[in-house]
Amino acid sequence: MRTINTQASHGLSSLPNMFWKTKPGRPIFRPTLNIREILHLLRPYASTQEDRDQDTHLKDGKKRAPSPSVNQPSPKRAKIVDTDTPEADPVAEPSATSSLAVLLNECLDSWPEVVHAYPSTSSAASKHRHSGYQRSALAYVRIDTIRYTVDTATAGALHRPPHWVEEEANLRNVMEAFSRGCSEPRAIGLGFVKLHAFEGRVYVASKADEWLLLLPLESDNVAECEDILCSFLIAEKEGQVNTSAKLSITVYPQGMSADGELPFSIQVETSCKFLYPAILEDPANRHKGKTAAAHVREAVRRVHNYLYTPEAHLGTVDIPFFYASLKPAPFTDVEERVQPRALVPKLLPFQRRSVAWLLAREGVTLNPQGEIVPLPVSFSAAEGDAQNPMLFFWKKVVEGNETWYFNCLSGEIAEAPPRVEDVFGGILAEEPGLGKTLETISLILLHPAPHRNPSVTRWDPIAALDVKQVKVRTS
Repeated sequence: MRTINTQASHGLSSLPNMFWKTKPGRPIFRPTLNIREILHLLRPYASTQEDRDQDTHLKDGKKRAPSPSVNQPSPKRAKIVDTDTPEADPVAEPSATSSLAVLLNECLDSWPEVVHAYPSTSSAASKHRHSGYQRSALAYVRIDTIRYTVDTATAGALHRPPHWVEEEANLRNVMEAFSRGCSEPRAIGLGFVKLHAFEGRVYVASKADEWLLLLPLESDNVAECEDILCSFLIAEKEGQVNTSAKLSITVYPQGMSADGELPFSIQVETSCKFLYPAILEDPANRHKGKTAAAHVREAVRRVHNYLYTPEAHLGTVDIPFFYASLKPAPFTDVEERVQPRALVPKLLPFQRRSVAWLLAREGVTLNPQGEIVPLPVSFSAAEGDAQNPMLFFWKKVVEGNETWYFNCLSGEIAEAPPRVEDVFGGILAEEPGLGKTLETISLILLHPAPHRNPSVTRWDPIAALDVKQVKVRTS
């Protein structure tokens, strides 16, 4: 399982062209945060905040108005409804923070009539329901913490619609009211939300599929133009992955925010689980078109490479990806025995590992006596571990109680390691000057071609030895 924590800062004045390519006719909307929907989510918690503030005043030794009887209206509630009454009872007068519900309702009731044209995306619910019990294995957890800023000097701020300024002011007032009286950060859980993909990025949506906020990319790498969560969502539509996300807001007391920062942050905790055995199914079994199946297979391959081969290239399968998939020869227990007796130079440790790998690619190894023997069954493809030279590009995946095998080059997923005992050979692709010629000569000396002993020889005065003829020509 992989756990990632990200810290990001989003400007509320950022326009869509800061995250996506400009398209003719694309409406202007605030991608980083849908302020109105966020305030709607906070509405039920406003009264809870007031009650908590009342309890805090009691602990501080301050008096609280007596609880009203059943048949008598509460003076405190009356005060909230009619905040302009100057002759209020001093005992029942609400604190500054207890007017939060009134402030929040006033902001929402007087919201600008201009509506943001947020893109609509269909729900990411699985299109393919699998019969039978699906076991799940938690594979990925990501916690995004986002702070929001208001910078009037940016290009986006200069071109933002006029009503955005009023929305930002409403947000600041509400969040300051939430944080008023706090001595430490206070978290407010808003429950589960949905995730949707939009042109390579992922945004958070409410249960009614309303746009809430845009998630940041996991890293600042400019080559990472697509969020890895997009691939998880593609696999979820195939019923191979289950994703869930929880939303919370943390409000900060005065003095804990930098200049330009609003006194709150948003946390989104995303969990992705593989569904087993659905993850083993080939998308080609459900898609008639090759393009659709390849699209899903590429998404699953990208997810597996991201989780289990972090050094691999996450883009398309190309030459850089191929080189990223290459790896040095593995350590074995036969390295000390691969020094050929007829070879004068002494092989270096990495050269001995390479020769041992070359022998394994020919299906043989060295026993404790230094004799060439067939590769034992315990070290064949049936074992399926990372040290197995016959399982090149295959990686063993263990998540929870589930195990499967993944080919980082083709994206193929299998329940058991493939049978590749009859596939021999390989490419020794070391850097120039590391001794490929010497390693190849060592391989020939240790494992010469079987049933081949030419009788025709000639004296080579330069090498000062008899050279056996490689091929006998017949007329």
